[in-house]
Amino acid sequence: MPRLLTFGDSYVFGDALPDGWPLIPNSLPSNYAWPKLLANNLGYESINLAKGGSGNTEILWRILNTTFLDDDLVIVGWSPHFDRSSFFEFVDGNTTRRIVEKNRRYKDIILSMGDPISNSSVMYRGHINYDIIIKNYLTIQHSSLYLKNKKIRFYNLLTFKDPANIIEIPNSLNIPFVDIDKALDKSHPGVESHALLASLIFNKVDANGLY
Repeated sequence: MPRLLTFGDSYVFGDALPDGWPLIPNSLPSNYAWPKLLANNLGYESINLAKGGSGNTEILWRILNTTFLDDDLVIVGWSPHFDRSSFFEFVDGNTTRRIVEKNRRYKDIILSMGDPISNSSVMYRGHINYDIIIKNYLTIQHSSLYLKNKKIRFYNLLTFKDPANIIEIPNSLNIPFVDIDKALDKSHPGVESHALLASLIFNKVDANGLY
């Protein structure tokens, strides 16, 4: 049986769906998540290699460290959360907490990172955001060239807009983010959202004759 290998973050893993809530470390991917549903529709074996919290660099690392078979179909759900970096402060000697934008210290930290020439934090953040987009494009390009060189059938699933608007991404499945219901954590996509996403991907994969 051909295999469907999927990579990504919690949106691919299926965080907080009914068979995976509450979250348990080292738990299996959800059977309600779109990779399992899509594999069933295709008649493929589902191998979901996503991991919650993964950034795009980690997703690339997982791809580079996976052994593929000639008839594999790979779909990479690249994370829309481009910049997972955060500011933290110590609460005590062993505990930290994230400094969110509502914290009055957040503004001081951002201002202290201002552009040394223009002294404009807005301009500085603009440069940083654009650089993050370029870095993510290079990550996706690296993955694409790697899989293409191995002659593996693959698609890049893009549920975000910015990179696709700036630079063309190879082998793209450009599908708007599906968010018609929420998972049990009230944050991630729910059962209906995953089912719809599986259907949208299936239609595009079918149209391209990939199976």
